[in-house]
Amino acid sequence: HGQRTRRLRVECAAHFLKSHPQAKLILSGGGRSTIATEAEQMRSVAKSLGIENETYCELDSMDTVANALFTKFLLLGKGYNLAEAKIVIITSRFHTMRALAYFKEIFPQNSSIAALGITTLKSSVEKVLAHELVSQYEATKSLGIFDQDIKLTDQEMMLKLFMHHDFYKNRYDLLRKFLGSIVT
Repeated sequence: HGQRTRRLRVECAAHFLKSHPQAKLILSGGGRSTIATEAEQMRSVAKSLGIENETYCELDSMDTVANALFTKFLLLGKGYNLAEAKIVIITSRFHTMRALAYFKEIFPQNSSIAALGITTLKSSVEKVLAHELVSQYEATKSLGIFDQDIKLTDQEMMLKLFMHHDFYKNRYDLLRKFLGSIVT
């Protein structure tokens, strides 16, 4: 995701938050930048747009599965009742189906999850669609996230990320950080 895409997502969130002034804003994304995480970059955009809603940043995720899982851990750590939370995911339009599927899988007790999608630049469509297919395949293969016969617990999901996902292998810091949040 480029800086322009992150800005468009936050602009969409700002528009949504105008009609939902009590809503909390959760910015999710670690990214690979050594300067600032994706969430921190989006927080700067939110401040520049004058967003005053209570804002949390999830700084560790490197992909969509972890965006959902680590956001869940953040909300649990803040004491939120996940069954009553209303969640709106703001992402790129091409990405809404996968993001929504992951959030619904990781927040199974919550039926109030929706997704808003911003427009994808035409020059990027071919590249991002290929990325979506590869990402979906990898998540399905290594995590079994859509296997209807097996329902993963949060602990199992975290361990599968740790053992099978290149972004999270040997990330003992994340295991230590989230073990207290994991509900089995």
